Amino acid sequence: MENMITVNTTRFGEVLINQSEIYTMPEGMLGFSKQHRYIIIDHQSNSFFKWLQSVDKSDLAFVIADPAAFMPDYNFELSQSDMDIIKLEKEEDCIVAVILVIPSNPDLITANLKGPIVFNVKEKMAKQIVLADSEYSVEYKIFGDSE
Repeated sequence: MENMITVNTTRFGEVLINQSEIYTMPEGMLGFSKQHRYIIIDHQSNSFFKWLQSVDKSDLAFVIADPAAFMPDYNFELSQSDMDIIKLEKEEDCIVAVILVIPSNPDLITANLKGPIVFNVKEKMAKQIVLADSEYSVEYKIFGDSE
């Protein structure tokens, strides 16, 4: 229990986590560069949705998902400098997630495919990547046709 800490969250109340579950984002998320520590919380067990919750800012959380669940051929090149920032040596040490926007009508959920988050599960570091030259959309409709 010595490595356990309590994280206060707006959505989940107090969450007891092991410090080894914290991901460090040296550059933070876009628009939130001062927030560097995050945990991943399951929305519900076996849910497609997860939450990327700030450890230090209780009301900062993003809904994330594995893009392969709705776009199996989603891929991009990771630059060496991005890999260096999160100390990523092997592709199999990372997982990728994208941020979802969930409006009141869940049929209209969109994913930001231009700003994926790469997690180095081995080193517990992460980085949001900006795919500036990509054809991917920032508002990809995950249920149905995206225009």
